[in-house]
Amino acid sequence: MATMPAPEGRPVPAPKYLSRRQLANQSGLSEATIQRLKAAKRIPFYQPGGAGTRVVFPPNAIEIACAEEQKNSPPQTRSVNSADQGSVARRRPGPSPRWRSAGA
Repeated sequence: MATMPAPEGRPVPAPKYLSRRQLANQSGLSEATIQRLKAAKRIPFYQPGGAGTRVVFPPNAIEIACAEEQKNSPPQTRSVNSADQGSVARRRPGPSPRWRSAGA
C-alpha cells in the first residue's frame, strides 16, 4: 500500500491501528510473539471485517497489556523461612534414577 508523503511543514498523523508486522517493528518483539500474545488474548486487537479477516492492533497495545498484567498480578513478596536459607536441595519423592545406582 503506497502512502503519499506529507507536505512540507505538516506533521504526519499517527496511524490509528497497526498491522502485526508494524507492531513488531515498533515494539521490538517478534511477529511470532505478537501472534502468541494475540492468541492468548493478552493484547488488544481488532478484526474489522470479522473472523477470518485481517487483524489490527492499537499502537499502544503492548503498553496496555503490560498495564493489565501489573494490575492483575499480585505483588511479589519473598518469604523468609528456615527452608529457604539453606542451599541444600531437598530430595523429591519417588524412585531414584538408574544412572544414580549404576556407578555406586
